[in-house]
Amino acid sequence: MVPETDPRTAPAPEDIEDATNQGVSADDPAEGSDDTPGRDEGSAQG
Repeated sequence: MVPETDPRTAPAPEDIEDATNQGVSADDPAEGSDDTPGRDEGSAQG
């Protein structure tokens, strides 16, 4: 099994943020980081 840091298979930084819900950006706020009513999933796109 290849390491997750392998540059050939590593997902884009934005994807890592989405998957872990730890990174915060203007487009994809981390889970719980935005208090917009009706959006409690964090990044709900996809």
